[in-house]
Amino acid sequence: MKPSKVESSDPRLRNVHLRSIYREAEEYDVGPLLRKCITLSSLHNLLLGQDPFIPSWIAIDGDTKSPEFWIETLTEVSVRSNEYICAGAAPFHDLLEGRSQALCTSHALAHLRKNLNLDSQVNRTPNANGKRPRSDTNGPPLRSPQRTGSSPKSPEKPKLTLKKWLEICDGSRTSWKNIHAEWNQMIFVSKSAKIVSWDKLKGDWETQGLTLSLGYFTDITIKLARKCSSLIFELSKGRSSSNNTPPPSYIPLVRGLDDLWPAAKNTEFERCIQEVVHGNFRPQATAQLLGYILELARIIKGSTITVPRKSQQAELKKAEALCRRQARQLKEEQMEKDIKKREELCRQAEENFARDTLALDDERASVDMVSARLREAQAMCDERESALAAKEAFCADRENALAAKEASCAKRESASTVKEVSWAARNGTLAVKEASYEERHGTLAANEASYAERQRVLATKETSCTERRSRIEKAELGLRKKLETFEANQKLLLEGQRNANNGDDSHARDKAAMTKRETANMRREKNLTEREQRLDAQEKSLMSHRAWISQKGNAATDREKVCAAKEAECRAREEALCEGQATVASERQELETQTSALRHNQALYQKAKEELKAREEVLCKGQATVGSERQELETQTSALRDDEVLFQKAKEELKAREKTQHKERAAVVTERREVEVQKWALREDEVVYQKAKGELKAREEAQHQERAAIASERKRVDSQRSALKQDLTLHREGKKTMKANSEALAQERAAILCEQKNMAAAQKDFENKKSVLRAEQVAMSHNKQEVATAMKALESEKLSLGADLAALSREKEAAAAKKKALEIERLALGAEKVLYEKDKNEWKEKVRINLQQVQEMERSLSTW
Repeated sequence: MKPSKVESSDPRLRNVHLRSIYREAEEYDVGPLLRKCITLSSLHNLLLGQDPFIPSWIAIDGDTKSPEFWIETLTEVSVRSNEYICAGAAPFHDLLEGRSQALCTSHALAHLRKNLNLDSQVNRTPNANGKRPRSDTNGPPLRSPQRTGSSPKSPEKPKLTLKKWLEICDGSRTSWKNIHAEWNQMIFVSKSAKIVSWDKLKGDWETQGLTLSLGYFTDITIKLARKCSSLIFELSKGRSSSNNTPPPSYIPLVRGLDDLWPAAKNTEFERCIQEVVHGNFRPQATAQLLGYILELARIIKGSTITVPRKSQQAELKKAEALCRRQARQLKEEQMEKDIKKREELCRQAEENFARDTLALDDERASVDMVSARLREAQAMCDERESALAAKEAFCADRENALAAKEASCAKRESASTVKEVSWAARNGTLAVKEASYEERHGTLAANEASYAERQRVLATKETSCTERRSRIEKAELGLRKKLETFEANQKLLLEGQRNANNGDDSHARDKAAMTKRETANMRREKNLTEREQRLDAQEKSLMSHRAWISQKGNAATDREKVCAAKEAECRAREEALCEGQATVASERQELETQTSALRHNQALYQKAKEELKAREEVLCKGQATVGSERQELETQTSALRDDEVLFQKAKEELKAREKTQHKERAAVVTERREVEVQKWALREDEVVYQKAKGELKAREEAQHQERAAIASERKRVDSQRSALKQDLTLHREGKKTMKANSEALAQERAAILCEQKNMAAAQKDFENKKSVLRAEQVAMSHNKQEVATAMKALESEKLSLGADLAALSREKEAAAAKKKALEIERLALGAEKVLYEKDKNEWKEKVRINLQQVQEMERSLSTW
């Protein structure tokens, strides 16, 4: 699809506001917008972790910074969208996305080609009107639309602009319908034109299509940018970063590449992503980001990282472009040939259709004559058929009535048989019920006999229970005496237990106090060991920090020498750097003063070191860890010596590199800034070192005091332990005597409880047997009542069965009379059927004769 052009003849474009916004849309370059949309969509797929994160219509090995690459990709997109529109049979509104894509890509391609032509041909031949022709139009240049009125006033200033429309499309719209509604609202608010409904968009697509498509694509790009930013925020939540090493990539596909995707490239890639997503980016940032994404796709697909030469790449790209163009030309030629063949076939089909229509007209005239005669004959046949159908329906109704009567008779006979069967079944059930009634009488007599025997057994059991009660009362008296003696003994035991408990409580208190003191002592010992370890670590860090300070001082002196050499060379080569040399000299003096101050600090540091060593010898005479620490210090000194040797080697290497670093003048400024930063760092380190000295002294004094307190507390704890051991021996002996007494009392209590349980179990058994007898009496009374009701029901059923038998005999007589009537009706229907068949055969012969006459007429007409 070619970009739509605004024409002045259209009556809808007589409005100044709409005409201005449509012109701005034509002049607007859509290329950057489409590039950003394509890059953000591929970036969104990459962040989601989709494997084919680049669409198939983008060449992976292309150069994103060259316009030819973008021309190829946009042409591919436009061809695909046009094919989709042509192939789709969907309505207009369902194909809006493809139409807008084709329109915007064709518009962007026109702008790109125009820019390429302007670059290649700067001086072009002017037209007859003195203007240069436009490359994006095939016809004459657009003219300004004529004014609708004859007023000589100046044109009205447009209220609507394309910028305002693109600001409205801020990524919150979800569909084409919403974008169209926003467009109508903007027009209505500015009162620039009439609102167009959603159904009439097809008619206004030529004028409004480009502006609406621009809004749609801006909305999509903003939405994609927001999605990408939210995904980046979620993926980079748990990422840990350090000062020395850069953090790993938050993209899972990039994280698995390891050495194929270095850290420096990853940082540049993430910076480019941030610039493109947040909007304030360089003009070539989208091309750079898409280039990184294409490189990732090449690495993931297994292509080699070593890139061929630029000349080979250019030749390959040109060859691929030629192949694509030739393929497109072949497709277009084939399409034209197919269209021509289809046109010829259509013409031949039209000629054949005209001939066939003439022949058909002749045949229709002849058929109309025959059809008129046939209609007359058919009318006669229809009348006779309707009469016959009426007779057939009457006969069918009679047959149905007879069948219904026969079915009703059969139903009555079956009902009578069922009733007879049910009467026989009832008689059988009555006999069974009488037998069961006799059995129940026998069981009642047996139950009464068993009830009398149980009453006798209960009487005997009551006598035995009275005897047991007398025995239980005697046992209770004995138990009460034993309880009194037991309570007296228990009181004595309680008093002994109280005394023992008081001793236990005091012992437990002393023990708890001892444990608390021991835990406190252990904590203090742990704290002392931790403090000693911290002091050792701080001393080690101070030693390493001092070595670092000395290294930095040496590096600063070396850098001063390098700066002096560079400044001398700059004076010889460039006269414009005289002012800079003066500043360098002043900085040299400052550095010399600083180096002198550093040397003075080093001398103070050595004195402090000697004092610390003396204190360490006084403090750590009894500790075995001093030897290990000294060995560590010796290893550190040896490492420092090795570092000094390496430093000298690096100095020699720097001298060799100084010859090649004449062109790096800008690095001097950065090195000066670093020197200033190092100065501040050295000053801060000195302050920290002095604070650490004071803290070391305070900690050493506190340690001495804590050690003396721990020794005194240990002595007290030992004395308390000896006293507690004596108390424990006495307490254990008292516990043993208490245990013996308590075991004897427990045995007596167990014997009493067993006797009480046996008495309670006997009483419960007696009460249960009484309740069982009462329940059996109630069941016997219920059974008697049920037998009486069953006898009454049997008598009533006998009476009802007699009445049913009389009714069945009457119904049998009526059914026999009906059967006789049905036989008479059957004979009458048989006679009517014979007459009907005779009429039917006569009618068939007449119809056959008529058909023969019609066929003869048709033959005569065909020969005529």
